Amino acid sequence: MKNLKLFSEVPQNIQFHSTEEVVQFAAYDIDQSRLFFASSANLVYTLQLSSFQNGRAGAKTALPVEVCSIDIEPEDFITAFDYLAEKESLLIGTSHGLLLVHNVESDVTELVGNIEGGVKCISPSPTGDLLGLITGLGQLLVMTYDWVLMYERALGEVPEGGYVKQVICL
Repeated sequence: MKNLKLFSEVPQNIQFHSTEEVVQFAAYDIDQSRLFFASSANLVYTLQLSSFQNGRAGAKTALPVEVCSIDIEPEDFITAFDYLAEKESLLIGTSHGLLLVHNVESDVTELVGNIEGGVKCISPSPTGDLLGLITGLGQLLVMTYDWVLMYERALGEVPEGGYVKQVICL
């Protein structure tokens, strides 16, 4: 990977609501030039990078950060997180199996499924027409963005961390 070069860097501090809160997941909306961060407190932080697009990346002004809370039970937490450009929404999976779609513009969260065993990992296909999902019971689910299950397959043992996203090739 010696051919990769850093194009630009935009340092930004995000003020969390508590000192124990950490970033768990990140996603990028290339069309709107936004970064999304899911935290350990089930909060989603949105960072608009419009000043980066306008060539003011070196400016010292702080970029605005929007914060929204994902309404789930207190003992539930976010385990999977990605941006769906096709729906202009965030796809969120939880430890209790909730599959949520959060529309960023309207700040509305919709429950689209309940996955037995919880959600370990989600991965949209490169073409944007399918979604791979790993359940806590060791199942690979492949579905469309209309939430139609295409097929289901047992994976055997899912690694403890659930980090099998790299091996899903749709």
